[in-house]
Formats: sequence, C-alpha cells, structure tokens
Amino acid sequence: MKKLAVILTLMLLSAFAGAQDHGISFDRTQWDFGTVSNDDGTVFHTFEITNSSTEDFRIGGLATSCSCVNAYIGRIYIKAGETVKLEVSIKAGGYGDKEYCVILYDSDEKKVERITLKINRI
Repeated sequence: MKKLAVILTLMLLSAFAGAQDHGISFDRTQWDFGTVSNDDGTVFHTFEITNSSTEDFRIGGLATSCSCVNAYIGRIYIKAGETVKLEVSIKAGGYGDKEYCVILYDSDEKKVERITLKINRI
C-alpha cells in the first residue's frame, strides 16, 4: 500500500513539474464565489493564464468536475509571452455547497494545473 502511495505521489509531482517546464502560470488557482442564492442564476470569474516560455503552448483540453461548471478559453495555442483569459462560470442554483474544479491539460494530456472553485448556496 505504501508503494502505491509513493508511486501516485511521484506521478502527481511529475505532472506538476511538467507545467513548470511549459512555463504556464495562473494569476490565481482558487476562487471563492462566496454565498449566492439560487436566484443569482450563473456566476462568473475570469482567470489569467500566462505562457512565460519561449515556445507556444498547445492546450490539449479543459475538464470540469461537474456539469454545472463551464470553462472557456477560446483558443488552442497560448503564444510565447502571451497572457490569455480563462472564463469560468458556475450555476448558482442546485448542487449544494462544495468545491468544484477546472483542470487544464497540455497537448500530451498531462495535468498542467487545477483551479479550485468554491461556492456556498443559500
């Protein structure tokens, strides 16, 4: 069991090390929408992603932890030195208080970054 834990830890560390090799960084990796009511509809936040490397970064995909979360970049490549916006929305009504996430993958489908979203519903 300890061997499995060590292997999983090494896999996670190598995935995050890959993000540093690509030079991708986020202005923040967490956002708390605070307390919202079901009547608020959909709430939005925009993250900034910067490619500080000398090579273009190809986005392999975005994944969300729930169908109530949407994430949109609007492009496949982030050019070297460029900063782009990642727009995230979450439906205020419905699914209870908990954390959600958005995961950005590189073109080799290695996990690059995880963004955590928190929401409290009244």
